[in-house]
Amino acid sequence: MPRFPSLPRVLFLPGVLLVFCALALCLLAPVPLHAAEGSAAELAKYKINIAGRQRMLSQRIAKAVCLNRIGASAEMQAHQARTAIAEFDKVLVALRHGDAELKLEPEVNPEIAAQLDHVGTLWQAYRAAAEGLLAGDAGQVTAFVQGAGEVLVEMNKAVGQMDKAYGAGLIHPDLARAINVAGRQRMLSQKALKEYCFTELPGAPEARGDLTQTVSSFDGALHALIQGDPAQHILLPPTWELMAQLDGVGMIWARVKPELDRVAAGGVPERAELSRFLSDSEELLKEMNSAVWMYESL
Repeated sequence: MPRFPSLPRVLFLPGVLLVFCALALCLLAPVPLHAAEGSAAELAKYKINIAGRQRMLSQRIAKAVCLNRIGASAEMQAHQARTAIAEFDKVLVALRHGDAELKLEPEVNPEIAAQLDHVGTLWQAYRAAAEGLLAGDAGQVTAFVQGAGEVLVEMNKAVGQMDKAYGAGLIHPDLARAINVAGRQRMLSQKALKEYCFTELPGAPEARGDLTQTVSSFDGALHALIQGDPAQHILLPPTWELMAQLDGVGMIWARVKPELDRVAAGGVPERAELSRFLSDSEELLKEMNSAVWMYESL
């Protein structure tokens, strides 16, 4: 696929500022400067990015609550879960009703508004189950596992609607698609960890098969983002900086994937190596998140 010569170069740090918390990535990043300026195209890309991040947060909550339940870095994972719950809650309200701080206007598309309302209903049940498990209520496992899947599926539908509605006529459709797919990679990184942990959580019998599919999806999408894929309408990275960033993601993924494959094939999480594995996985999320902001800055 040809590159897009009309696209400007990536604007690095003054255009995109990522904030990090102690021990965990602060996933609710500040508004990029270009989004605050408010052109329709920039706001469209920004909204697709922010909404796409909700998918990741839904799975980050699930993996953190699960790791807390099985006693893996329990205190840190409880903190990550509560942080992600607060972030998901804030952004969901902002996407639906607007938020001046996040530079989001109230949703006016009736179809998208209705879908966000539906996500909100499912979110309340999922949040209650997650908070119940963090408080020690083992009776919430079934509702928690179900909610993690339902919120992801329905939030993904909302992102697809935004991709279609806000990309049309404003930004190149292949760029809108790339932002969506790259944003989905953030989610898949957390979904894989959730399923990795769910292999030790009663009430999630399909975890190994789901993990196999998630690893395959991340692998295929990363290849498409690096190489470009006309069939999926994914553009070749238009800048060398973005290409280098995706290559870096690939190097981290090469460290994480073997352990995911081992557990998907029937192994059990290796506790002695879990700290290093979780650190590599967090780095994978951080660098994939940076790649998404770079796409948005094009």
